[in-house]
Amino acid sequence: MNLKNAVFYNILIDRFSRGKELDKEPWICDGPNFCGGNLKGITERLDYLKDLGVDILLLTPFNKGIEYHGYHITDFFAVDSRFGTLDDLKNLISEAHKKEMKVIMDWTINHVSWKHPYFVDALQNEDSEYRKWFYFYKSSDSYKSFLEITTLPKLNLEYPPVSEYIFEATRFWLKQGIDGMRLDHVLGISHNFWKEFTDFVRREFPGVILVGEAVKQGLKRTELPTLKIKFKYFLYLSSLLKFNPSEMLIHHYIKHFDAMLDFRFRDIVVSQIAKKKKPNWGFAKFLTKLHYKFYPKDYPLISVVDNPDFNRLIFECGHDWDKVKQIVRFQLEQNNPVNIFYGSEAGISQDMARGQAEYSDADIRRPMPWNNINEDALNFYKQLIFERKNKRWYN
Repeated sequence: MNLKNAVFYNILIDRFSRGKELDKEPWICDGPNFCGGNLKGITERLDYLKDLGVDILLLTPFNKGIEYHGYHITDFFAVDSRFGTLDDLKNLISEAHKKEMKVIMDWTINHVSWKHPYFVDALQNEDSEYRKWFYFYKSSDSYKSFLEITTLPKLNLEYPPVSEYIFEATRFWLKQGIDGMRLDHVLGISHNFWKEFTDFVRREFPGVILVGEAVKQGLKRTELPTLKIKFKYFLYLSSLLKFNPSEMLIHHYIKHFDAMLDFRFRDIVVSQIAKKKKPNWGFAKFLTKLHYKFYPKDYPLISVVDNPDFNRLIFECGHDWDKVKQIVRFQLEQNNPVNIFYGSEAGISQDMARGQAEYSDADIRRPMPWNNINEDALNFYKQLIFERKNKRWYN
């Protein structure tokens, strides 16, 4: 598979499929609750994904945890029972491979859930062997976390027992047949660690795909101590002047990873097309070409317009489907891999902006509407992907 031409499909496991039989019934869930999507459901929908033209499945975390989206991990070595079993995961990988699709897991190693047993022990006992696994401040139970989210204490990956633990967990999942990893929040982890990590993976598992996620919507002074990015104080000062740091954040990590999620592409099309009454296509195309010139010609930048943490494109476009079509066509015409967030091709939208109300992000992550798919949208995506794969617009 040529990664440069790949079509990624980002699945939020809990919201995608419960299995074909259960999907005949309405989803009964609301807000930040588990809805019942699972690994078996994805396996039963592989024909749908193959027919769409998907090359790589990008799964949200399936590790044991306490939240439906999977990012509050309590056990790095286990599959959350609400998503299925280890055998379910192995079967999904095997069946995907039969259809010439790869499976990439979301690997979240910057932090753990505050309910993780190692953190619980460290918090309750200053003499705990796990105290050094986290960034506790002296003579205090305060600690560094993922940004300012105190329910996600930050792991001290510079401490050898922690890095060895993460390496062993990484080895465990790659031995199960996982084809790659999307490394979450790479900004919170040092470049030294990433070099050791990527060297280790490439040495023991050649051919595994490593994708970096470097994105930050606005830089807050209080969050800077949790970040390991270069020139972070310069970037913070620049952000006060409304400078968008996406370009520098992505560029700093291309030396570590096989590909990067390209949020700068999203910045451009949303600001210049989606939110404009009169879209500025000329300037958008100029900015896109300029953006790509910062990177080696063949480096895969995976264009993103929808994902679990941003308003859906249809919402950004004011529910103007014609404008969405133009942007998606522009995305797929680029000489780079593309990422589709589950349901974008089915017409999933939202009613409120992210951050507008408590748990408003759940509105972005609505369950897949298997009984009410927008066939116009689905056929549009299928046709575009078919043309992309066969006509090679970008060559």
